[in-house]
Amino acid sequence: MLRYENRLFLCIFFTSATFLVQTKRHMVGTAKCMGDFRVAQLVAEMGGVMLASSVVPLLDDELKARVKEAGGIRSLCESSEYLNFLPNPAGPAGQYQIVLTPVVQHLCTNPRPSTPIPADTPHVPRTAPQEPRTAGASREQAGQRWEFIDTVKAANRAIATLQGSKILAVDLEGDLRPDGKLSLVQVRRGPGEPVYVFDLLERRDIMSKGLGNLLRSKRVVKVMHDCRKDVAALQGQFSVAVANIFDTQAAHMALTLVARRAGLNELLVRYTARRNTLKETVQHGTGVWEQRPLSDMLVDYAAQDVEYMHALHTEMRAELEGRGLLAAADALSRLNAAGGAKEELDKVLSKVLKQQEREKKAKEGKAKGGKAKGGSPEAGPSGAP
Repeated sequence: MLRYENRLFLCIFFTSATFLVQTKRHMVGTAKCMGDFRVAQLVAEMGGVMLASSVVPLLDDELKARVKEAGGIRSLCESSEYLNFLPNPAGPAGQYQIVLTPVVQHLCTNPRPSTPIPADTPHVPRTAPQEPRTAGASREQAGQRWEFIDTVKAANRAIATLQGSKILAVDLEGDLRPDGKLSLVQVRRGPGEPVYVFDLLERRDIMSKGLGNLLRSKRVVKVMHDCRKDVAALQGQFSVAVANIFDTQAAHMALTLVARRAGLNELLVRYTARRNTLKETVQHGTGVWEQRPLSDMLVDYAAQDVEYMHALHTEMRAELEGRGLLAAADALSRLNAAGGAKEELDKVLSKVLKQQEREKKAKEGKAKGGKAKGGSPEAGPSGAP
């Protein structure tokens, strides 16, 4: 009879062999179509940011044949349920690098030009692909979702559209240190309007052409999420002091009475049942927002960060007003803009809690006083039994 250790070894061996065979078959199943993208271009576009670090050996001859047939320059587009594989030009021959499913799906549906655009080509506004219009669809559902602004002329037109707004949704992307390099400023006027994505890395003068004045205006509410770094970047890099901020993170602190820093997607899901669909796909890293041309997926990610901010503001403000917490949210927003020291946030929340306790005791006292005047339910009109 085989000893226990030998039987255990054989069991592990056959289990591992079965797993490898199944994995090999799974890899074959993922390679069903070829895309129209050069691998080198995709890797450069993505900046190595969204590619996982794992590299899986390509063992199957069928997959090798398909890559060879494609000339070694095309990606495998069709995703499986779990993984996608992109030819890895930097690695050993016959290897694939794992790519997240949403990334490949996005690249397959949003191809990029394979040749550079000549410098003398007339400027055409770069916009998000329009979705098919359906019967009764609103402009927000069917129309242009964002516009990438990288010329002064386009910036002037966009800023003219934004002027006169009472509420603007605002977000920033890039190196948000006071001495860093801001890449993008995303601004939306309201539901049904496109998100204007201003390229401040290429055209810093856009800030002085009117965008800075919009951000400084005390008459315009700027809805932002966790504005600390954004405010510091604008002040340090452009001497722009943002005024009248409604910070959704601060508003959530007021509503929960806890100084916890919730993420944007958490709040979007909780208050609006919406979310930025690319939050888990795009990983921030050094130089991600400095690459040019910026991929449509990164622009789309940036636009989604403000796309639902008006809806979030509407829901949160209504709840704040209903619970008498609007002043607390304003105070917390100002503190967040100043750096958001936790002890200062806790002080505000502590005052709110004490105020609520006083109001609760006052209500209970009134209720007891009313019962005493009215007597017990069994008492007569004068209070006597």
